Amino acid sequence: MNTEHDWLVWWHDEGSGMRPVNGQDHESHVRDMTRIAWLNGAFSFADEIERLRAERDKARRAWCLYLAANAGLEKEQVANMNGWDCFKEATDERHC
Repeated sequence: MNTEHDWLVWWHDEGSGMRPVNGQDHESHVRDMTRIAWLNGAFSFADEIERLRAERDKARRAWCLYLAANAGLEKEQVANMNGWDCFKEATDERHC
């Protein structure tokens, strides 16, 4: 592989491109790509990511409570101003 084009051709032909190859359907292709990523360690940081999210969530709650106590705001107001859902049992990305 001498050029970027050569590399892109290899990447696609090897099956790592975004489009299915060799008559493969999209679902099979996504499954294969996920397996390749898994085997290459792409998901090995899941525990670390969860730990960092927990730390982020704790900091968000602390910030909301701090401003509620010192700036005359309600903790929910602070959360809403930042686009956070800190005080509900939601599990989406905005939950803190």
